[in-house]
Amino acid sequence: CLADKQTVYADTLRLVRAGLLKEEGHAGQAIALLKSIGPSVLRSGFQPHIADLDVSLAKVYASQGNDVNAKQSALAAVAASDPRNFTWPLLAAYELLYEIEKRAGDDRAALSYYEKYVAQYKADMDNAKTRALAYQMVKQDVLAKKMKLDALGRQNRILELRQALAS
Repeated sequence: CLADKQTVYADTLRLVRAGLLKEEGHAGQAIALLKSIGPSVLRSGFQPHIADLDVSLAKVYASQGNDVNAKQSALAAVAASDPRNFTWPLLAAYELLYEIEKRAGDDRAALSYYEKYVAQYKADMDNAKTRALAYQMVKQDVLAKKMKLDALGRQNRILELRQALAS
């Protein structure tokens, strides 16, 4: 990817790798990888990766018990995301901020982040329902057109047979 100057694809793979490192218990390596790709991600200007980078860092820091850096990175992910559009980094950042504030005993802030998390989650579910409904409508339309074509094919065949009998 890098040889072809496809940095967005390379960053995608490196972000996935960082997540796998975190899951495998290699938090230090995940942080080092995320920090090393930070400049590339920022240069690309690809907003989903910028938010993903920040929320990935936040998750790794939180897994280490470093709530200060986790909160800072989660807030950066929120700032890098568009709250009008569903993005999984924004959802993950709100969830993480809720958990951090809850551990810190700040119930008011925890509730605020939880409400934002639920609103994002609901928006995603509504979006998924809308997509599913649109898919079903298209599927029904295709089925109706197929049935109409089959009926026309049968009518055409009947007309051909009648014409053959009349000849």
